Amino acid sequence: MNNYVSMYGAPDFEFNYSNENIVDNPHSKKVFDEFKKLKYEDGNITAKDYLDVKSYDLIKIKKPTLAQNLHYFIDFQNGYYFARYLMWNFVGRQKRPEGHMENTNGNWISGISALTT
Repeated sequence: MNNYVSMYGAPDFEFNYSNENIVDNPHSKKVFDEFKKLKYEDGNITAKDYLDVKSYDLIKIKKPTLAQNLHYFIDFQNGYYFARYLMWNFVGRQKRPEGHMENTNGNWISGISALTT
């Protein structure tokens, strides 16, 4: 989820009306409204924020569309992971730690400065 949020933005969500414990609770509605306004609408929401709120069963994350899933699959899974692992086997690995979309860990490296990623 961290990679998805960092690349494509936060998935949309709604108040979880199916949870009977929070539907009539004004505090939970207030927390939801603040979360939506302060984090989601301002664009500074992280995967950790989702997990924190999701643990209270306060939100229901809307499923991505087929087009969003295909875009993620082609761009991230094939473009980032597959190409990187393929290059590790045939060119070389930059550093031992696994990278998380950063330029300093886990990328492939050729030894030729013009081709280094």
